Amino acid sequence: MTQNLKTSKIARVTIATVVGTLLLAVFEAITYAVIIPDLVDANRISYDGLYREQPALVPFLLFNLLWASLLACLFEYWANIRTFARGAAAGAVILGVIFTGINLGFIAFFNMLENVFVIVPVKVAFMAITGAVTGGVIAVILGWGNRKVIR
Repeated sequence: MTQNLKTSKIARVTIATVVGTLLLAVFEAITYAVIIPDLVDANRISYDGLYREQPALVPFLLFNLLWASLLACLFEYWANIRTFARGAAAGAVILGVIFTGINLGFIAFFNMLENVFVIVPVKVAFMAITGAVTGGVIAVILGWGNRKVIR
């Protein structure tokens, strides 16, 4: 006998958003603090007081909460994405495109980066990888409540 495990959409989206927020925050912290800090520091223009030693925690978490909620809502309400593979592909494309646009805006309006052809592709690639993992996990969580359990 099978039984559907149903959870509300709001509960699934909330759980997916929280988990996605944590994944994004961890991946970004690892990327910018462990993997590429020297590359970032060598390719940005800086003066005293422009950059914080450590990011402010609340805005950092809210930043990631908004991106995770965007993915969760897109997947749940518009795209019906419920598998890791589809979530990973969509997450990589969505966050890769968004962060490419953000970086192009910085290049167009600010003089904060040197060697933009080095640093921007690296930053976008890491965000696309982060988006892939986060998108895949969010999709799996969103699909979890619709699985059938055999008793």
